Amino acid sequence: MKKKIFALLNPHSGSGNTLEDTIRALHEHWEDSDNQVFFQLSRDKEDAQIKIAEAKAWGAELILCSGGDGTLNSLLPALVEHGIPVAFIPTGSVNGFARHFNIPQDVAKAVKALKGGEDRVIDVGTANGVPFVLSCSFAWEASLIKLFEDLPTRGIPTYLAAAGITAFAYAPQAHEITGSDGTLITFEEPMLLSVTNLSTYTEVDLVSEDAQEDDGLLELVVVKKENMLRLTASIGKLREGGVEELDMVETFRDSSFHIKRQDAADIQIDGEVIPDQTDVTIEVMKKALHVRVPQR
Repeated sequence: MKKKIFALLNPHSGSGNTLEDTIRALHEHWEDSDNQVFFQLSRDKEDAQIKIAEAKAWGAELILCSGGDGTLNSLLPALVEHGIPVAFIPTGSVNGFARHFNIPQDVAKAVKALKGGEDRVIDVGTANGVPFVLSCSFAWEASLIKLFEDLPTRGIPTYLAAAGITAFAYAPQAHEITGSDGTLITFEEPMLLSVTNLSTYTEVDLVSEDAQEDDGLLELVVVKKENMLRLTASIGKLREGGVEELDMVETFRDSSFHIKRQDAADIQIDGEVIPDQTDVTIEVMKKALHVRVPQR
């Protein structure tokens, strides 16, 4: 009996003929004597959740998902609930999930690598119960991401432009972070403050390469206001994954963080902006998501 594969594709992700290229690559590499592929388009977050449930009822053994990191995030609740493995074909702008697992950015190469890949089980973070696979960000970065998502183009130049615009408008405020053991740390004026699950989550690498997706820990990344100019001057090193050499980036690992601030402000969860948050509890769901990724 053929293995049932459910391909859920985001028609709005990527540029040019991305959707056609994805379908062509799936026909070439996945449709064979061992696999039966059923194609569906994802219209929005609610539609995607419904279709994952339909895939479960159909008997799907694997979800092939195309899109950006936000697309993957929109599937998380249903993927975790139903336990169906997902293979992610990156067609977004940042593709932090793909970069962490060395999934090629070229559609055809990604599809081929996933066909010969391996199955893993990884952690998922939650922010006030909302799941994330990449990050939950506070402070200036949440404002940056909000503007970046609203701009018509993607890539490093657009990201840096959004960073420059929002840096002048953002007013830092104190954040209190309590770890799982009750230890309290206060950062008076952080410009960057994110809790991450993978080693890459944005256009530059602020997370240690040692961050693991299945160790039951999340990583808190903080950059104080006074260190932002030095950080900006080190963008090249960050793009090469050299965060360990930069003393202006502080990192902490724990299984949970409670983050509190006085004034309500945006947070972002895997690229989706959540407004007016003052109190956020971040926890880890250990080995909650089944994924297919290229062979190590």
